[in-house]
Amino acid sequence: MAHTCASGFRLHAFLLGICIAAPVAATDAQAGLSVGAYVQRCHERGLCNGSYLVAKGGRIVYRGAVGVASADGHTPLDPAFAFDIGSIAKQFTAAAIVRLAEQDRLRLDDPVAMHLPGFPYPEITLRQLLNQTSGIPDVMPHYTKLILGGTAQGPVDLSDVVDVLKDAKLPLTAPPGTAFAYSNTGYALLGRVVEVVSGKHYAAFLQDEFFDPLGMRHTWVRTPGLDTLPDTDRAYGMRRGKQGMKPFDQVPDLYLYGPGGIYATASDLLVWAEALNRGRVMSGAYWTMATTPVTLPDGSISAYGFGFDLSRSSAGARRVSHGGHWRGFKADLSIYPENDVVVVILTNDGEDDEVEHARDDIERRMRAAYR
Repeated sequence: MAHTCASGFRLHAFLLGICIAAPVAATDAQAGLSVGAYVQRCHERGLCNGSYLVAKGGRIVYRGAVGVASADGHTPLDPAFAFDIGSIAKQFTAAAIVRLAEQDRLRLDDPVAMHLPGFPYPEITLRQLLNQTSGIPDVMPHYTKLILGGTAQGPVDLSDVVDVLKDAKLPLTAPPGTAFAYSNTGYALLGRVVEVVSGKHYAAFLQDEFFDPLGMRHTWVRTPGLDTLPDTDRAYGMRRGKQGMKPFDQVPDLYLYGPGGIYATASDLLVWAEALNRGRVMSGAYWTMATTPVTLPDGSISAYGFGFDLSRSSAGARRVSHGGHWRGFKADLSIYPENDVVVVILTNDGEDDEVEHARDDIERRMRAAYR
C-alpha cells in the first residue's frame, strides 16, 4: 500500500521527510527556472557575461554561466571558473582583523599606530578603518603613477602605504568617526595590520585561517608567484571597444593586498556566505557588530559594517552585501538574512550597471517564488 501525506502520524520519519521536502524541491526548481530565464535573456541582449549562483537555505537553486572567458571569445565560461572579486575582498580583510581580535592579538579600538609604527594619524582606530569612518586620505593614485610612469622598483604591493601617507602629508577628509568615506587606502592599511600582527603574509593568513579550513579550494590571493591555481580556470577581464571586446585584465606588477586582489569561484563564495551565516568565520557577537550600521555623532546612520554594505535592497529588505569592481571585472555577493538567500554574480565584461540590475531582478524573482 502506498503511503501519502494523508496517512497521518504512523508514517516513518523518512517518509514524512519526503512529504515535507517535495514542495520545497518543486519551489526551488521553479525559482531556478525563473532565474535562469533572466540570465539567458540578459546574455542574449549582450549584457550578462559571467557566473551566477543563487541559494536558498544553503541549497543551490541556480548555478550557471554565460558568455566567454576572455576577449578572444574562444573559451566559453563554466560555473567552475574563478573571477577577480574586486572589493568583495574587503570582507576577507575585515574577517582577518576580527579573527586576530578573537585571538586576543589586537583590539578593534586600538589606534592604528599601535600596530603600524610611524602611521601619521594617531587618532584613527582599526574600527574606523573597518567601517570606513576614519577620514583617511586617498593615496591609491600614488601607486597608479608608479605603475604607469614606469618608476616602480619591482612589484607594487601597497606594503609601504604608511610611508606614502607620511610623505604625502595630506589632511584627513573628516575627523575620525564623524563621516562615512569609502577608502581603499584604509583597507590597504588593514591588510598591513594583518601581516604585522600575525607575522604572516596576507595571502598565507587568509589561506590558513579561512580558505583551507572552509574548503574554499578555488579561492586565492593573487601574488607575484600565483596568478591562477593549477586546477582552476579563471576568467580574464575585458571591455567593449569600437571593434568589439578588448582585453582589460590585471595591471602587471600591481597587487592589492587588503582592498582587493582575490580570485574566487561562485561556489566558493557561497561557502563563504554560508560560513558567515553559520558562525564559522566569526562569533555571533562579532557578526552582529560587523553587520550593524554605524550611528555617527550627528545622529545620521552609516550603512557600512566591517567590509559589508548594509544598505537595504531595492525591495526594502535587509541585505548584507558588497560589490567589487576592478578593471573588466564586476561582482556582487549579497546575503538576504530574512529569507536565507544568497546571490553571487561574477562578471568579466565591464558591464558596470548590469550587475546591480541582475542582483535586484534575481531578488524579486526569489521573493515571488517563495512568497
